[in-house]
Amino acid sequence: MAQAAHTLAVNVSATLGGSYAAIDGLNDASLQRAIDLLETTDYADTTGQKTRIPGLGDATISLSGDREQSDTNGQNIVRAAAFSKGSIGVQFLPDGTNGQKALFYVQDYRESGPVADKVSFSFTLQKTGAFTAVP
Repeated sequence: MAQAAHTLAVNVSATLGGSYAAIDGLNDASLQRAIDLLETTDYADTTGQKTRIPGLGDATISLSGDREQSDTNGQNIVRAAAFSKGSIGVQFLPDGTNGQKALFYVQDYRESGPVADKVSFSFTLQKTGAFTAVP
């Protein structure tokens, strides 16, 4: 059965094991996982096709929404990490409760505000280390 996306939650903390808080104003979130595929084809291969093995895994999270200056435990934690180049703990919870967490660095952070519109934010987080299950 399909799941409504409004239950999705992304929580952040200054540390992986710290206290987590939701990111206020968030209205779009995506998690992308990838693995490096390493080519293993050698000269003895007569099939004419490449062979591969899985290598290292990676993940990015892209988030965007309404800028909430008062969100000191959510957006401002991410913003501070962007300026300090520090890592933050991030929980990605598709159903609001269950999912995964890991340490992330802020790869890019943007704020924009067209004259006839609201101020918004977007940022991309790059995982460092392994995911662990939540809860």
